[in-house]
Amino acid sequence: GLSVQSVSHILNNLPDKPYKQDTRDRVFEAAKELGYRPNAAARSMVTKKTHHVGLIMPIKPDAWFSSVDSYETMMGFNSFLCERGYVCSVIPVKQFNEPGSESRIFREQLLDGVVVYGAANREIYERIEKSTDLCLWVDTDINRPTGCIQRDEQFNSYLAVSQLASLGYRKLIWLDYAEHTSHYSHDQRYAGFQKAVRQFDLAYEDIACSKPWLGHDPLKLKNKLAPDVAVITTRHQFALSLTHTMRHINMRPGYDFGLVALEKSHECDITWPGLSAVVTDRSKIGELAAKMFLEAVDNHRKLPDSVCIQGQWHAGETAWGPHVKTQSNKS
Repeated sequence: GLSVQSVSHILNNLPDKPYKQDTRDRVFEAAKELGYRPNAAARSMVTKKTHHVGLIMPIKPDAWFSSVDSYETMMGFNSFLCERGYVCSVIPVKQFNEPGSESRIFREQLLDGVVVYGAANREIYERIEKSTDLCLWVDTDINRPTGCIQRDEQFNSYLAVSQLASLGYRKLIWLDYAEHTSHYSHDQRYAGFQKAVRQFDLAYEDIACSKPWLGHDPLKLKNKLAPDVAVITTRHQFALSLTHTMRHINMRPGYDFGLVALEKSHECDITWPGLSAVVTDRSKIGELAAKMFLEAVDNHRKLPDSVCIQGQWHAGETAWGPHVKTQSNKS
């Protein structure tokens, strides 16, 4: 037979308890025959945990998947917690636009805590923090010694420039939105870019875009591009748009100009594995956020140390260096 405590461990699906699978199966079968249904409310009174976490993030109903990186972070976060018996509720950050406008799950203390993802203004950040006892910040402008995860975008853009310089490119074009948001990543990226072009003595030019799909005339862009010129885009959507635009006049990235993106989603990795890029795995950021959250829950809501994640260089096929053009001409 099994003790009451052992049965409780199995019924609550505690992953750190080493029960054999056949033992678990017998307990669940017996519970089914007896009509047992877990009572989360009763369990939370004993454990002081609801096993329910809120993920607060920007959501655009008119463009659900316009930001694939957010989706990948969310899935990494949810999949890790789901395996450990947690339920994740996605909460639109706009619920905190006005004081007192937050969901009832905050007023009724239905959550063990929240993880905040993405850009928002400081007033909203303050309202969120006041509504819960446990709050982690993921890829936000909040940067503290504990409880935060950020990407090291200054390092990432510096890494991209240093790789392009080593490949022999002598001029760079920075391709980004004309109007930046207040998100920390924009300033960090450009700071890393500026630092690197100075260090490697490279010429550069900025091209501003009003939307992800370029509105520039390919003939005008042609005059800016050459085999020893490389374009750095802040998003892979810009890279895709530029490639399609220049194909109208038979210019190819990797041969007629270099091309590197500072972001690359899993979807892009599947559909365009040859895009040269600095890659930061967003699903891994989500998993890390989930681990930090559980660590805080198990440690009386003490926040773990903050983490700054550096990307990795993916060589790809769109930035081989100016010599590739020369060799292709000779052949």
